[in-house]
Formats: sequence, C-alpha cells, structure tokens
Amino acid sequence: MEKRVLVDAYLENNLGDDLFIKILLERYPSVQFDFINSVDSKILDRYNNAHSVEMKLVRFFRRDYISSYISYIIIGGSMFQQKGKWLKLYISRLLKNIMLKRSHTNIQYLGFNFGP
Repeated sequence: MEKRVLVDAYLENNLGDDLFIKILLERYPSVQFDFINSVDSKILDRYNNAHSVEMKLVRFFRRDYISSYISYIIIGGSMFQQKGKWLKLYISRLLKNIMLKRSHTNIQYLGFNFGP
C-alpha cells in the first residue's frame, strides 16, 4: 500500500510555506502528498509525489476516506487571526482535528504562530 499524507497549506507563493513544502516533498519522495484545494499552486507542479485534491469539510466525516491517510499536516503561519470569518475557520479546523483523532490519523502542525 502506498503511503499517503493529506496536507493543508497556504499555497500562494509564500516563501516560508513554499520552503516547508519543498523540504517535505524532497525528503520523502516515495510518499504521496495530497494537498487540499490547491489547484493553482505552482510549486506542486514541480514534484511527482504532490497532488491536488478537492475537499470539503463533509469528506472528513467519512472515516473510510480519512483512514486512507497515515498523517495530516497543516502548514502555515499566523493561523489564529481573529479577523473576518475567523470563528467559522476555527470551528472547521476543530472539527477536522476531532475527526482525524477519532480515525487515529497523526496530525502535525508546521510553522504556526499567534498574531496578525
């Protein structure tokens, strides 16, 4: 069985996040990384082990789908800003984490900080 990792990252040509992604993809070439809703990302086009997947929150409630991943990685900085629709985003992240924990999927956070 091929190892698969689900990745939620900020893919808007941001140097810090792009470096995390580059290191991850080059260090683990035999792992398939599925990036959530990242159709227009330029960095993913450079790697054979990076794929874009369309995913809505509803898919996280399908245990058979989530359990096909060995890990869930969230890459980003300033992820806890209280502006705009922050509460909706916070609840969405919380629900994802609950479902992943229930399916015994490892969760990793890279590059997080508090603040604007």
